[in-house]
Amino acid sequence: MARRRPAERAELTAAELPPPLDWVGPGWSRPGGTGPAGTGPAGSGPAGSGPVSVGHPPPGSLTSVCAVSVRGARALAGPSVLVEAPLPVTGLALRRAAPGLVEVGFDWPGTAGTVTVVVAQDGRRTEFAVARSVFLREGLRVPVTPAALSVEAHAAPRSARSVLASAGGDARAGLPADVAIAYELVPGARRGLRRGPAVLRVTVRAPAGAPGPDLPGFVLVARGDGGRNPRRPGGPSGGTAVCRVTGAELAAAAADTGTGTGTVERPIDTAVAPGRPYALRGFLLGGAAASVRLEEPPLLSLVVR
Repeated sequence: MARRRPAERAELTAAELPPPLDWVGPGWSRPGGTGPAGTGPAGSGPAGSGPVSVGHPPPGSLTSVCAVSVRGARALAGPSVLVEAPLPVTGLALRRAAPGLVEVGFDWPGTAGTVTVVVAQDGRRTEFAVARSVFLREGLRVPVTPAALSVEAHAAPRSARSVLASAGGDARAGLPADVAIAYELVPGARRGLRRGPAVLRVTVRAPAGAPGPDLPGFVLVARGDGGRNPRRPGGPSGGTAVCRVTGAELAAAAADTGTGTGTVERPIDTAVAPGRPYALRGFLLGGAAASVRLEEPPLLSLVVR
């Protein structure tokens, strides 16, 4: 049960002091000396002289701790401080919801009223204060650039007078640079009354210097099922591969421009394509595919009749 903290300079008897705080470090109490005593959900107690070790309050606790001087059977209350140990933020996850926006998700920490989210990117740190009601209703999206970023989140203190007991429990997560690979079909050059084979154009876009050598490969797959409106391939093995571009080729194209953007063009192998009409679809291949965004052209442009 919480006790009312004594007023500063109030005279007490040693017997009136509450029991020791169970989270205060050992060696803090010595008869006839001075030290902290507290009131609040974690318990409280007298203390001795020497260095004070307040230890680690229970997560979620808000405790008023005051210093007392004890001599024999008498005690004198000293200054007090409000010590708060917010619950940790857990389940922090990041997702690029749209160009220039990152969706930040996490499990709300107990009854905390506000969570502070800090975004570090491009050498700057931007802080966002998120209210519980707004987060539960709308979530959190923060403006960002395409560069790599990291995010930290921690519960803000419930009282403006609080001293945070521990700042080491921040949740942390990061996102690599926003690398996108886009593709489109370019009609082949005219040869008399007919056109030549269509050309696949694959473009990689990333912050300058960001793509690196570990870009995923790209494969264009064709599927024909004999119908007038063929179904799109459901995966890299859901049809016939008619064109491939390696990750090394895309990385080299981006590096050559020095801007992080590069393009590779490759003719489609119509000799292995199924009979018309057929549907085309591109896929990223390799372990780096999950960290790269694939941008697809309009569906109608991917049907060859």
